[in-house]
Amino acid sequence: MSYLEINNYSQVGKMGISSDAITTIASKAIQDIEGVEISQGKGKKTRLSSLFQLSGGVKTNIAQGKAVIRMEIILKEGTPVKTVCLAIQKKVAEAIHLACETVLCEISLKVVGFKN
Repeated sequence: MSYLEINNYSQVGKMGISSDAITTIASKAIQDIEGVEISQGKGKKTRLSSLFQLSGGVKTNIAQGKAVIRMEIILKEGTPVKTVCLAIQKKVAEAIHLACETVLCEISLKVVGFKN
């Protein structure tokens, strides 16, 4: 498991957040966006119900001091893809910023399907 170092204003030691924790924050951030579900691979869908349940459609890697988040999502038919994807990126970035203060991140989305 990799960790991303975060600001430590007390200077007493180091602080970090795991890639799994960032994945959980990202997954929870989009849970309430209408018409969006996280893919579980091969067309399976899930709605996260627990803070600690990780989704197979969200992966986080730590590289060069920033979190690289990749999300595979399923959208409701008729959903404006660009508008919703921009909203997802914004909401995930805000959630990570609130939870970890300033964390550099890259959020990549892949629409893997549509539902009725």
